[in-house]
Amino acid sequence: MALAQNGYSVIFDASRLKTYRIGDSRRTLDLRNDASGALIADFCGWYDANIEPIDGGIYDDWAHAVRKIVGSAWEYSNHSAANAVDLNATQHPLGLRWTFKAWQYAKLRWALRFRYRGCIRHGIDYHDRPDEMHAEIVAGLEKCAAALRRVRRREIRKRRAKLPKLYYGNLLVAVKQGQRNNRNVRLLQRALRSEGYKGIEVTGRWRPDDAEALKQFERKELKRPHPDGEPGPASVRALGRNRYRIRGLK
Repeated sequence: MALAQNGYSVIFDASRLKTYRIGDSRRTLDLRNDASGALIADFCGWYDANIEPIDGGIYDDWAHAVRKIVGSAWEYSNHSAANAVDLNATQHPLGLRWTFKAWQYAKLRWALRFRYRGCIRHGIDYHDRPDEMHAEIVAGLEKCAAALRRVRRREIRKRRAKLPKLYYGNLLVAVKQGQRNNRNVRLLQRALRSEGYKGIEVTGRWRPDDAEALKQFERKELKRPHPDGEPGPASVRALGRNRYRIRGLK
């Protein structure tokens, strides 16, 4: 089995790849369909949001490509393993240093150390030949999976913090009576959407799809074997709501 420089197997079969859309850009990249590919895809999205936009009209972003390392007749590039990327290559040519601003270098190094915990190496730290377009996975699959779980937990906490406070005003009554355009129901629906339940429509009226999404959330977060799909205090607290008030319920 052929191995890339980082120890991952070279991918010759496209069925082992997954296409990721990068952040809010229109750019897509084909990466390895495992935790290492997902982690480098997350890095690309973070880069797009925090360092510089990736989608600049020029297609100068690359991922999977089966090829040897430049100057080597036998060693495969990490691009061959589909967990290495080149981003905005025309802005960061091979061999040139200081293609970023000082704050960008600082932010990149912070992310590599604290967000990705050393699982990703960037070309800004190459000594012999700088390659400031390049980033690659340098850790094993287990370490990448642990880093990916931490990143996803952090993103969920950030989304929850941005949501407005939910005041009940008797939310459960609004749910049971099927009230229309209820503000608190809308907030609850937004909270469910932030947890990744994309089929939820923020209408202000509780629907069967909302109840099913809440059941799935209760099974996952509250470990309830038989959830009822009704937004009680425990469910609301788990969704990140820290102010609630229930009146008139028996």
